[in-house]
Amino acid sequence: MDEAALIREIACVVRGQIGVLATGDPAAADARLAAVLNAPAVDPERLLDVLESDAGLHRVAAEALAAGSPALASLAVVRSAGLPGHGDPDFLPTRFACPEADFVWYRRSVGGAPPACPTHGAVLVADRQQ
Repeated sequence: MDEAALIREIACVVRGQIGVLATGDPAAADARLAAVLNAPAVDPERLLDVLESDAGLHRVAAEALAAGSPALASLAVVRSAGLPGHGDPDFLPTRFACPEADFVWYRRSVGGAPPACPTHGAVLVADRQQ
């Protein structure tokens, strides 16, 4: 994944968790990210400007860029209680994305239902090729 694609994916992943990641106004940050992601030509520098404008978003975006992976560390592996006597299995969250490619959400539990894309109202599609 090249750097521009990585920045775009980080921005999409951040949108899925913006309510808990943003230290400022999450709705305003989300609207700014959505506007840049839905522009005819997505500018990675503009995405970085939005991410850097909020301390919480800046922190997680910097961590993801340093790791070279759009999967935020807090979403990577979830420990879950297994069956008695069988240990605790790791649960890899399922990635769901908007068909318009501007929003990503990870299901962190088996029963979690994905939200609709806040920009398009579209049903998110599961990514089977994680």
